[in-house]
Amino acid sequence: MYFCGPTVVNLLLSMISLFVMIVYKSGWFSVLTTIIWIIVWTLLLNYLCIIGWKSLAWVLVLLPFIVVIMMILFFIEIFVFAQVNGNWSMITTPMPNYDYNYDYNIR
Repeated sequence: MYFCGPTVVNLLLSMISLFVMIVYKSGWFSVLTTIIWIIVWTLLLNYLCIIGWKSLAWVLVLLPFIVVIMMILFFIEIFVFAQVNGNWSMITTPMPNYDYNYDYNIR
């Protein structure tokens, strides 16, 4: 069976993921689900390549990585902005303003 580029890349990344799951002793149901997902996703990507939609297959393979990189850059930007401006209040949860001099036991 012929596998196109996106299918091979996805298969290699999936095998690495499966290896890590096995090394870290994930549950058998998680490993079985991952194996089924790898088979289905590999067949879908290969089918997309066969019908001539190789570009879509590449997008589907690379999209999760692009989204994760964008999220990491977004959070880095937030923390750098907060550090430069000294405004950590947008990141930390504000503490409630209690009046410690008030006697709450007065009736």
